[in-house]
Amino acid sequence: MDTIVISQYKRGDIFDPKCQSRETLNLLSSKWTILIAYALQSGTLRNAELRSTLPGITQKVLTTTLRRMEQNGLVSREIKPVIPPWVEYSLTSLGVSLLPVLDALTEWSELHYQEVLDAQVLAPSNLI
Repeated sequence: MDTIVISQYKRGDIFDPKCQSRETLNLLSSKWTILIAYALQSGTLRNAELRSTLPGITQKVLTTTLRRMEQNGLVSREIKPVIPPWVEYSLTSLGVSLLPVLDALTEWSELHYQEVLDAQVLAPSNLI
């Protein structure tokens, strides 16, 4: 009897390299993914608008991150048929569903920022 493989990833063991959660965390581990999602929560933006919203991001990193987010269903990309053509980005429903999780992470970061700084001061200098 033939076996049908539904997914190449396993569920439930975050320590397993093929765990679905681990793959998702890999995508979300980029600060730029998180910041782009936040920037797009207010609506559709063009590339230049995203760059001005995200000081410090290079064009290459912005393009790569947007492509990765699009590939993973978090962002939709629409090319407007005007001359010159322009591209608009917006969050998909999947991307919008991520916002409450990012809000929780941001809240934790803000609540514990000073504790993190204090730990850095106390850490041996060769660790940083």
